[in-house]
Amino acid sequence: MKLGLEKIVIIVLAITLIFSLISRPSKPIDMYEDEINNLKENNKNLILSNDSLKSENIKLTEEIKNILITIDSTQLVLDGNQRKINELENAKNNIGNVVRKLNVDGVTRELSGYLNKRTK
Repeated sequence: MKLGLEKIVIIVLAITLIFSLISRPSKPIDMYEDEINNLKENNKNLILSNDSLKSENIKLTEEIKNILITIDSTQLVLDGNQRKINELENAKNNIGNVVRKLNVDGVTRELSGYLNKRTK
């Protein structure tokens, strides 16, 4: 019988595998049950933690929406105030023209006369 080097290596590996399966220390089933119970407990804790995080995320999302609404309404008020400021600045610039018109029409002289008569 002619055995090649390859067949000898395969036979040695097979014997080593069988020997390691037979001689390995076996773990008691109780150890696996304890490990499974620990994993189940950890899973329950993680699920509870996940649920509380989801709840907090929902609250924070609602708070963000409220803040965005507040920002939008504040921006509308600011835009309205800016329009009023612009109108007041334009009105301020037009006061000089009104005063010049009053002077031109002689109203200032008449108004001064009226006020002088009234104070006497």
